[in-house]
Amino acid sequence: FGAARAVIGFILFSAIALAQALLCAPATATKLEVIHEFTGPDGCAPKGGLAVDPNTGILYGTATYCGGAGGGTVFTLTPPPPERRRWKFEVVYDFQGGADGSQPETAPTLRFFDGEFYSLFGTTHNGGLAGSGALFELLPIGRPPWDLQTVHKFSCDEGAIPNSPLQLSLTDPSSNFLYGTTSSAGCGGIVFRVDRVLLQLQVINNPDKNIGTFVGNHPQGVTIDANGTLFGTAFDGEFAGTVFRMDQFGKGKILHSFG
Repeated sequence: FGAARAVIGFILFSAIALAQALLCAPATATKLEVIHEFTGPDGCAPKGGLAVDPNTGILYGTATYCGGAGGGTVFTLTPPPPERRRWKFEVVYDFQGGADGSQPETAPTLRFFDGEFYSLFGTTHNGGLAGSGALFELLPIGRPPWDLQTVHKFSCDEGAIPNSPLQLSLTDPSSNFLYGTTSSAGCGGIVFRVDRVLLQLQVINNPDKNIGTFVGNHPQGVTIDANGTLFGTAFDGEFAGTVFRMDQFGKGKILHSFG
């Protein structure tokens, strides 16, 4: 038993010594590379994240403020060829703050046709109709600015201020529908879907209008599983917010109510 204790003690000592060595070892430096620094005319406050074209590696994003008209911008970042290091930055649309919307706060959603990039879909936090936000499609026709088509102008009556990226079924990229939410302190919120071909928006859940099953108020975005079921969270309703699931027509149930 004495020999066994000695072996166990040596193993424990060795393990502790190794752990201390790993904890005290200098961390491997991670190199951060700034590939673009916003200056104002090209936009500022890019807080929506990025979308990437897997075929080309081109990044697509939005800047919420600034730009030439002050309404924010949509931009692209093209990766450099192997022999160079500089990314190509380009503003492809400058929001004017009127019917086209202003203050895009989320990353755009890429639309593909026959496997190739075709257009961008996105939303703005402001502008449109009475400042309630807009949903747009941006087509790369010619040189920038690209051609923007306002698909829908949100109103307080249907739940204003789109607040989440538009979601496409990853298991069925050929699906015509994108899904999103709006949420406004004074106007409630909705879950909607937009037909990418017909460019029509349909409200599938609005508790203020008794459309769909009640799953909470002020939804904060949805995601889609392999079966086409929507999952999301609501800011309030019930007690202190909910987690819900919903089909593509707005019928669903509350999975959890926060207390």
